[in-house]
Formats: sequence, structure tokens, C-alpha cells
Amino acid sequence: MSRVRSLLRHYKLELNALNAFLLLISMNIHNPEAKLKGTLRTLNEDSSIPEANKILINEMVGQVLAEGHSQVRALKYVQYLKGVSRILGKEFTKITKEDVNRFLIHINTTNTLQEWTKHDYLIITRRFYHISRRRFR
Repeated sequence: MSRVRSLLRHYKLELNALNAFLLLISMNIHNPEAKLKGTLRTLNEDSSIPEANKILINEMVGQVLAEGHSQVRALKYVQYLKGVSRILGKEFTKITKEDVNRFLIHINTTNTLQEWTKHDYLIITRRFYHISRRRFR
């Protein structure tokens, strides 16, 4: 609240509920840029993910941002694609049809994921392979 008060003083605004609310919603308190950078850093330091997958995930982040999506959306892609890489346990470029079936069975039968999380895994994975398919040929 002190940050709000200092901003209100700076702009010579009255402290009332409406001004405070408007100021709070205009501030991005979640700092998605820092979260995205931190997640990319931990991705690149993660020894359980193959280097080739790290490169492809970083390229996907660039593609998502180039399409005008938010940093929060790019962060979601990184987090989910890290999970896909861990589940598959091999380079994305060396995935076979059996690996895809194993992945789909794992996602659809696990009890630890909510239905929307399963849905997001499937959508993000499909979009990733759709965008990256030229590299896999």
C-alpha cells in the first residue's frame, strides 16, 4: 500500500478507494518478465532435459512472443514443454509414434493432473510440433 500512496502523492491524486484500485490494476505485480527469464534460466541449467530440447523450447518462446502473445503465455509454454520433455525422456527430434502414444496414455490416465491441465498439455504439445515440424523432417 505504501507504493500506491507514493504514486498517488507523485501524481497529486487523492487517496480514495477508486484511485487506489485503478492504480493497483495498472501495476503488474506478478512481474512476468522476471518469471520468464528465471524459468528460461532454470530450463537451460536443467541436466534432465536434452540440450536439443532446450534449444527448441527457447525457439518456441521466441515464436510465441513474435506472434504477439504475452510473456505469461510464453512462460506457460516453457513450463509445459519442460514437462513434456521429462515425460518423454528423449530429444523431441527423435520421438517415435510409440513415444507419442506412451505420452498420450500418460497424460490421459494420470490422476495427478486436472482435466484442464491435461487439455493444456495436449494443445501446447500439438502446437509445438505443428510449428516445429519443419525442423523434424
